[in-house]
Amino acid sequence: MSALIRAAHQALSDGRNYLALIDDNGYTQPIDLLSGSSIGQHTRHWIEFFQCLLRQTEVGNTIDYDQRTRDRQLERNPVFALSAIHEIEKQLDLLDLGRFIILETRLEENPLQLKTSLERELWYAVEHAIHHLALVKVGWQSLGNLTDLPADFGFAYSTRRHLAATH
Repeated sequence: MSALIRAAHQALSDGRNYLALIDDNGYTQPIDLLSGSSIGQHTRHWIEFFQCLLRQTEVGNTIDYDQRTRDRQLERNPVFALSAIHEIEKQLDLLDLGRFIILETRLEENPLQLKTSLERELWYAVEHAIHHLALVKVGWQSLGNLTDLPADFGFAYSTRRHLAATH
């Protein structure tokens, strides 16, 4: 298994960790520190980046993250989010990371098509998830959860390496 696939599994595992602990109320509660968004909304967002990448590249050679499904059940139901993560994990090991694809996006009203690879876009999904996991950690702590998340939960890999080298 490649280091990138292991990193993706680690981000997904971090998601599984808090989803197994949080109740529906804490999952859907708007949090002032998160500009009124909930842990569930952040969870839906990062899960859908993985889903979008996997679904769109399974049937073609383009990816457009704006075409996410925005499935409200992912942000309202932690058990449903857990099942989505399990589905993503099953698909990861089947990816052809060397495959080239096109990223479609828009800046203002201008469409862009950017050459990229499945490998690069999976790394983007991992880093994007880590960013949202950091926000989940802020939300988790603001809700007064008594169960601590791991100390490096939501830390980028570069931050983890830096902290390991300086301690």
